Amino acid sequence: MDINLLNKQKVNEWLSQFSNEDKPKALSLIEDINFIDQMDYDIYTSNMVDKIVSLSKDFDHVYLIPINSLIETDEPKSDSAFVFNIKKKLPSLIRPIWNFNERIQRKSIIFFIDEFIGSGNTFVNNIKNIEEKTLNRIRSLSSFGEIQIDIISLVIYKPAFSLLNYNFKFLNSIQYELEGTSFIKHKYKRFFEKYITKGNCKKALYGYNQEKKQYKGIISNIVFYNNCPNNTPSILWCKQGKKKPLPLFHNKKVNLQYRTAFFREKQKYKKILNHLDKKTDLNLLKEFIKEENYSLILDTIIFLSKRKSMNIQKFQFYSGFNDARIKDILIKACQYKLILTKRKNGKLSKDAQIFMDKIETVYNIFFENINIKIKEKYCENQATLLYYPSQIKGIKPNV
Repeated sequence: MDINLLNKQKVNEWLSQFSNEDKPKALSLIEDINFIDQMDYDIYTSNMVDKIVSLSKDFDHVYLIPINSLIETDEPKSDSAFVFNIKKKLPSLIRPIWNFNERIQRKSIIFFIDEFIGSGNTFVNNIKNIEEKTLNRIRSLSSFGEIQIDIISLVIYKPAFSLLNYNFKFLNSIQYELEGTSFIKHKYKRFFEKYITKGNCKKALYGYNQEKKQYKGIISNIVFYNNCPNNTPSILWCKQGKKKPLPLFHNKKVNLQYRTAFFREKQKYKKILNHLDKKTDLNLLKEFIKEENYSLILDTIIFLSKRKSMNIQKFQFYSGFNDARIKDILIKACQYKLILTKRKNGKLSKDAQIFMDKIETVYNIFFENINIKIKEKYCENQATLLYYPSQIKGIKPNV
């Protein structure tokens, strides 16, 4: 994770609890976070909606059941952003049912939804909270092939697959975007044990429920732009008392320092790529799109587009990128033959020049030289991102 995305004062306060010898280890922990930013989150949720639409086409009734709606709790539900995104993006042709208040009909498909599935234990317990009469009907209709049951999740870890399939024989499939990733335990073991002293935080030393033998392989390093799952080590999110600094993600909230102008620009380029993907042959970027995260693709294209009008210092201020991010962009741009050398002013390849000309043309048509009606036709905001800008404070660069 790019440390520049985090509030500098908050990071420094959190670092103050560590000895000078251990501060590099704390910084390394931040760098090893697998961060899912707004752009990738938006793409992933759109992909999941596409899967829901595709799987639902032969069914008369579609049940979308957020897994955390099956329990009574006063705490914020971790899947709320995911569910909200799905609701916004569902096409009008699908009229979902969000609970089991009525008798489940034949020719129905049921999706159990969760943003993040670690061990799978919470998921299993929540499904078992379904009223026995309803659960028996699900089993019965499933055994006769009258309904289909699928799980929808952004992230799932390997241990959860076997646990879910073992407990629920009626499952047809588990649909997900990312297989969970983890911190390397031996790299941080002594570090965690040294600085975590409070009882409830010690229990989650390597993430929630890690004291149970079957969960010891998770130690999640995944952090979403809007929340930090409690499967991550407690040193990132668990408060240890008044005398200790607040954790980096207090109350599991991730507060980012985004540059508003650049983020809006990134949304524009996303719409351009979506348009070109439907209208033209993108052979140049096929492997790039297949192998790299969408956010890096957009960052690379914007960087190549802005080189004419901005020097590198100006671009870094505009985007908020550090040297490491620029290096990643140059390496990938060269690897996929967008530029001929890894230099910041490296010459575009012939195919890349054609593609960048298309990008520039579409940008001008969409955002500068067209009337409002055409803008509305081609640039409608199909997936407004959550928590923006009301919960992300941006800094508008004066450049």
